[in-house]
Amino acid sequence: MTRRVVVTSLGVLTSNANNQLEFTRALRDGRPGISRITAFPTDKYRVHIGGEVHNIPATPFEIDRTTHLALLAAEETLGQTGLTEKQLSNCPLFFGTLSGPAISLEEYVLSGRTKNFLPAKLRLATTVKEVAAKYALHGKVRTISNACAASTVAIGLAFDYLHNDEGDIALAGGSDSFNLTTFSGFHALRSLDPVACRPFDKNRQGLVASEGAGFILLEEYNHALRRGAPILGEILGYGLSSDAYHDTSPEPTGKGALMAMRLALASAQISPDQIGYVNAHGTGTLQNDRAEAMAINSLFTKVPVSSTKSQIGHAMGAAGVIEAIATLIALKNGFLPPTINFQEADPDCPLDVIPNQAREQICRYALSNNFGFGGTNASLVLKRFDD
Repeated sequence: MTRRVVVTSLGVLTSNANNQLEFTRALRDGRPGISRITAFPTDKYRVHIGGEVHNIPATPFEIDRTTHLALLAAEETLGQTGLTEKQLSNCPLFFGTLSGPAISLEEYVLSGRTKNFLPAKLRLATTVKEVAAKYALHGKVRTISNACAASTVAIGLAFDYLHNDEGDIALAGGSDSFNLTTFSGFHALRSLDPVACRPFDKNRQGLVASEGAGFILLEEYNHALRRGAPILGEILGYGLSSDAYHDTSPEPTGKGALMAMRLALASAQISPDQIGYVNAHGTGTLQNDRAEAMAINSLFTKVPVSSTKSQIGHAMGAAGVIEAIATLIALKNGFLPPTINFQEADPDCPLDVIPNQAREQICRYALSNNFGFGGTNASLVLKRFDD
């Protein structure tokens, strides 16, 4: 028996939005969330911009900021499901992060002092423990940390859980905080753009580091129908691959990315010409954008492509779920988000990047890509819900 997997609730927190409604408006308006960094001094760096989440409650002392962001996104997601505590009791939780509790570790190293709650803060699995405890989720939990594809993989595992008839609901998402460790690492690699995030633009200089969190509730289709849940979109399949090439550089021809996309389409049982939009990984780095463009052009003909990162920066392990949410929102509301900050086309990236303004267009199927350090590649196929 084929089990359809739909999305019935979501929550999101980014540098340009604190909830789903704000994020929808920001995506459509092409509103940037990039500003001067406030989390730490940048005087000794050549880059001074990032994507920080603002206007949220202060992080409680006993938890890490990554966990705090996750709890806020989970609250929006689970607060509007209409499910009781009993119905949620066996819900599994699949969670992706890149740097996890990096801020708490930095505080410890820089201060040289051990503080209350430090051991709990530093465990990578603490976030899923806190989310599960708050909402009495007694199902299986998984923490995935394979770089910037982490929360995309989390969604894939949740899809498998439902598709394989292990249960009827699953929570999947990711979170990462803006921290000095990640920022300094990309800065040392000269992979940060000091001006703006400019994916696929000829003059791009790199990514813009950011933070954020997001969760989606996945549900078996008939289960959602029986309880009258609003259906926001459908997940048809996913694909994973490895470049097996280099710690920080993508395989230059994009063959790993191409493999992930092909596997995703095979999993979804649809053809490339059915895809009407691609939400690209689109970091703004020279090599990544070039390799991804080659992979996309090897598989599709003139498909519209845009990068959500141009607006919100690179949310690391949370990027996948945030961009899947952006794609679901776009499909549901009949528009394609723009790639902002785009000024000059790069001959090495010959794509229709939906420059600077959203495009009013209804499409049925979309692909969302995320590729991480070490060559970890993940692609999701999403569908507009229309039946």
